[in-house]
Amino acid sequence: MAKITVDFSRKNGKIKLMHATGHPPFLGTNFSFFKYMKNANIPYGRLHDLGAYGKKYVDISSIFPNFDADPSLPESYRFDYTDGFLSAMHENGIAPIFRLGETIENGIRAGYKAIFVDPPKDYEKWAKICEMIIRHYNEGWADGYRFGIKYWEIWNEPENGIHDGALKERNQMWTGTAEDYYRLYTVTAKHLKSCFGDSIMIGGYGASGLYSMLEEPEKYGLSSLDQQETNAVDRYRLNFFLGFVEYIEKENAPLDFFSFHCYRWFDYQKHFAFQAKRILAEHGYGDAELHLNEWNNSFKKEKKGSSYSSAKAAEFMIMMHDSPVDIMNYYDTRIGTSSYSGMFNPLSCEPFCIYYTFAAYGELYAMGDKVICESDTEKLMTIAASDGINKGVLITNTTGADVEIETNIFADLKVYIIDEKNHMSKKYLDPKCFMLKKDQVAFIRN
Repeated sequence: MAKITVDFSRKNGKIKLMHATGHPPFLGTNFSFFKYMKNANIPYGRLHDLGAYGKKYVDISSIFPNFDADPSLPESYRFDYTDGFLSAMHENGIAPIFRLGETIENGIRAGYKAIFVDPPKDYEKWAKICEMIIRHYNEGWADGYRFGIKYWEIWNEPENGIHDGALKERNQMWTGTAEDYYRLYTVTAKHLKSCFGDSIMIGGYGASGLYSMLEEPEKYGLSSLDQQETNAVDRYRLNFFLGFVEYIEKENAPLDFFSFHCYRWFDYQKHFAFQAKRILAEHGYGDAELHLNEWNNSFKKEKKGSSYSSAKAAEFMIMMHDSPVDIMNYYDTRIGTSSYSGMFNPLSCEPFCIYYTFAAYGELYAMGDKVICESDTEKLMTIAASDGINKGVLITNTTGADVEIETNIFADLKVYIIDEKNHMSKKYLDPKCFMLKKDQVAFIRN
């Protein structure tokens, strides 16, 4: 029998923002699905790869369609699509993490020529365009808004492929060199901070992954982990990160947050986060926030909508809560047929069970204070919160078997189950002793 012990009287920090998402759910110009994010207390949505409409909503090439135009003139911009999108987010209490850049061009891998992911022909002008976009949404410029958008991310995955070898054509996000991106980041970050100071947070760059640290675990402070073989792409990506922090340190460029991604080796991500934080600190960026702003540990099509997906998501959010990561964004909550769009059924447009894992975590986030909560069983992970009145405990079973659980939780709390058949369904279970099946999530609350 597994034991879980909770002490609601002992605070243990704050519940961190591990349940933000990417690509808020919408269809065309129908933003009514944003209500699901609001109802789940999901406070941030990262704006990147917004489906077929991405080219209209947030990409620089769509907002400023003629690069030869004058960036100081309102008529040079087309804000209408993005205005509607961000207004709907604002009405639902969802703050954007606005990616300044372009949608991924997956056709490049099939041999098609890049259209929008080449380096800008004038970096200073590109930075000025970004400035005016921020002024439109934060300062009311050009009949704009005062949304107070905090996070502005410069580009995404510029090291998606290799630029010094035969795999150059695989990069769907950036056709320039590493140094080209370093310079774009530096020029833009310096300019934007000179304009807006600490009223905004500037960061980047949506790193594709730090997996190659495991090829030399001792070098990266991971001697407790087994060495793993990676590939040339992984090595390029790690070297890109190291080169990036060296370059921006030398140029004294600001970095308020560093963002990276994860689609494999999830058990190692906590260690990668600690080492990324260490490397940033060594280069003078120890105060920078750490954002894991793309992750999905069940993106294969056969896992979509499964109990496994909801249980593994809970496991990862709980595990990464005890890491230096400040914000995590699940990729993603679009409504569509992509294997990465794991939260909504593309046919019914109704939420899959994983949504309710995020909603349960959202309740803990709303309570605010993390409290002491311990499990004596590996892969039976748990986290708890309280605001002094409301109490909640999230438990996920990824042990691979059904587990009988004994707790010290008072019987006046109710047990809700999340799996393929139970979407946060109230069960007549005794919270002091109950069976949690394989790949089930339990949410216990008053």
